[in-house]
Order: sequence, then structure tokens, then C-alpha cells
Amino acid sequence: MRKTFFILAVLLCTLTVSINAQSAVSTENAKNFVNKDTTVVGVATQVNTTKSGVTFINMDGKFPENKFSAIIYKDDSSKFEDVKKMEGKTIEVSGKIQEYNGKYNIVLKEPKQLKEVDHKAEKKSAKATKKTGKK
Repeated sequence: MRKTFFILAVLLCTLTVSINAQSAVSTENAKNFVNKDTTVVGVATQVNTTKSGVTFINMDGKFPENKFSAIIYKDDSSKFEDVKKMEGKTIEVSGKIQEYNGKYNIVLKEPKQLKEVDHKAEKKSAKATKKTGKK
């Protein structure tokens, strides 16, 4: 009985982890995840703050050709350090994807929703794994 319970507990934990593990989607595929909590990855091509204090991080193209945007409203902007430094870098943004006037975006309220992705480190790690068979 205990062995069965233990196996069921392990399976439940594994299932929970795999459900919560979320891989990032491209800016191109984000439209397939509207109203869902998702992580989107792309290059922060343009970072612009309007006169009213709203910051737009346009991804994979400059406005109006961008494929996706992360938006930081003025009330939340003090929580974020200099987001302008993200320009030109590959980033991940997480949250609920919304559609507005045919454009897709995520509103960022907390810094943990915005992350720079270091693809160079990932490539080095993949090369090392390929050469040595170890991570």
C-alpha cells in the first residue's frame, strides 16, 4: 500500500512539474496563445517611452512592423531598471497575451516578467555537451 502511494505521489509531482514547465514561444506564434499565460521570446528591436510614460518594448521589428510588444505602464515603470538596455538583446516576456488592434502584447507589471536571454551561453553549453557528452 505504501509503495503504491509513493509511486502515485511521485507521478503526481512529475505531472505537476511538466505542466508548470513552460517553453517559450516565438513572437510569430504568440497569436496562438491569446488570453493564456505564456512566455514569448524575441529580439527587443525598439524600446520607446511615450510622453505619457508608457514604455513599449517592440520585439522582432520596429513599430509598426513589430511582431509583438511588451508594455510597461507608467504606474509600474519605477519597478523596472533601465529597460532601454534591453534594446538589441534577445528577451523573454511572460504573462497573459492580449490582442489590441491586430497586434499582440503582454503587459509587464513585475520585473520577473522580463528576462534577458543569453543565447551565446546556451550555444556554448550545447557545444560542450556535444563534445563531452556532459552538461
